[in-house]
Amino acid sequence: MQGDGAVSQTEFCAGEPRSPPGRGSTCTPGVSLTLSDCQWYDPMTMQYEGDPANHGVGTLVLEPAQANFSFLTAPWQGCPQAAAPAGFVAPTFVNNCTAVTTVLLALDRSGSMAWHRTMIEEEVCANGIDDDSDGAIDRDHQQWRTEPRIAFLRAAAGMLALANGRGQRVGIVSFNGLATLDLSIQDVNAGTVGNFNTAIDNLMPGGATAIGRALSSSAVILGETDANRTVFLISDGHNTEGETPESVVPALTAQGTRVFTISTGGASNDPTLGGIASMTRGATLDARDSRTLVNAFVRQFARSNNDGTLIPLYPYSVNRADR
Repeated sequence: MQGDGAVSQTEFCAGEPRSPPGRGSTCTPGVSLTLSDCQWYDPMTMQYEGDPANHGVGTLVLEPAQANFSFLTAPWQGCPQAAAPAGFVAPTFVNNCTAVTTVLLALDRSGSMAWHRTMIEEEVCANGIDDDSDGAIDRDHQQWRTEPRIAFLRAAAGMLALANGRGQRVGIVSFNGLATLDLSIQDVNAGTVGNFNTAIDNLMPGGATAIGRALSSSAVILGETDANRTVFLISDGHNTEGETPESVVPALTAQGTRVFTISTGGASNDPTLGGIASMTRGATLDARDSRTLVNAFVRQFARSNNDGTLIPLYPYSVNRADR
């Protein structure tokens, strides 16, 4: 904007000293330049970087642009000051996304968890019972035998290793007619994962189903923490003993505890778990066939940690019509 003859400036400032432009290279003086001007010449850009009238501070000031064009306003006059303006109050930032999360696994170990993954009319492996009343225990052909639901629940809960190294604290509560704290809340890391696996493997099915008592115990345990609180509830049945699950919801919501539920077996036909999740701002997922409990647990873990929505793989078959 203020070029003079062969001089072409490329650096702008607000009239204050800056590091000298150019590279101190030799050059061919122009019509209005002298040998002393060559210190401002940059052979890389082939430009003279500096104001010939202001070589002393090595800057190019923009005030001449306003002098030549009266309609311009010079916003560059006076550099911004580091000092805060009068009356400035620094903002306070609250980031809940990085808060340590405390999770309780509430796992159903009622008698029905010893059943077949979908129904009782088939044999359950190695339980010593003639489940289908055909006069034989555990048929000879493996295809007629299946693992009990508790086996798939153990595999699903074992996926809490996903929390390893994420700054999360986890505890385990299991329930049948009563709720039991099987493992106190602790950090999930390489040194403690074994404790969780042991507690999960030791779960033995038997007794009634007290979902309300499990949630009530979870509320008491989580009430002693000040982090983000989450309950992962996995059940295959209806509440058959103790207080109703709905009666515990106010205590959970008052402390900000979210409940993520996974239903399987008979619980798949009961709206109770879905209602609890909805009322506590959690999420529900149905794994009618307990073989999909691992899949469901991983998806719920991703939801609770805002890791996005995971799309599971589903089995399918194609008929002769390519359908």
